[in-house]
Amino acid sequence: MNTVRFIAIGCLFIALFSACSKKDASPEEIEKYLLDTSHGLTQESEAHGVKVQAIWRPVSLIAFQDAKSVKGNPDSLYKNSFTKYGQNTYFIINISGQGQDVLNQTNGTEAYGKNVEKLSFHMDDNVFLVTPASDTIYAGDYSYPRMYGMSKMSSLLVAFAYSMPEQAEWLDLHIKDSGLGIGNRTFRYYRKDIIQIPALALEN
Repeated sequence: MNTVRFIAIGCLFIALFSACSKKDASPEEIEKYLLDTSHGLTQESEAHGVKVQAIWRPVSLIAFQDAKSVKGNPDSLYKNSFTKYGQNTYFIINISGQGQDVLNQTNGTEAYGKNVEKLSFHMDDNVFLVTPASDTIYAGDYSYPRMYGMSKMSSLLVAFAYSMPEQAEWLDLHIKDSGLGIGNRTFRYYRKDIIQIPALALEN
């Protein structure tokens, strides 16, 4: 995966981030659908003063953001991007503490720098999927856009080189404690919820 392009997509999702019927929907409508916790695609866990939120990110939104970053025919660009990223699984992971960026709870400049390094370079060792067949898939790539205090959370866009097969009923996302004080968190996503995500309606 093109790391530079992936980082650009990771920055774009921040802007978009801040009807159960299966019909075509705009990117904004899909965002709202994903954030409705009754749909099972946004899950949260809070412990020891740290809140972790994990959001399933459909390939359609990844492809849409990628296509927007390039000049050309929107339909063709979207189809090419969907093919490029379609075999991956994506999540947004938001980490906060007491209503603010988890980094703000760090004591001391040295510790703060180490936690920034963990988020920037080492989370791929601490985030993984477990399938019903007990296979473990570690993150293949991720983006951590630094917000420099402008956000109330640390946000990651994580990609796995894995496409959920039709026979799989669920998929577990695991986040290990990387020294940020978040503990070990597990979030389960069900196929029955994933297939209800509205299709993306491209603008003409």
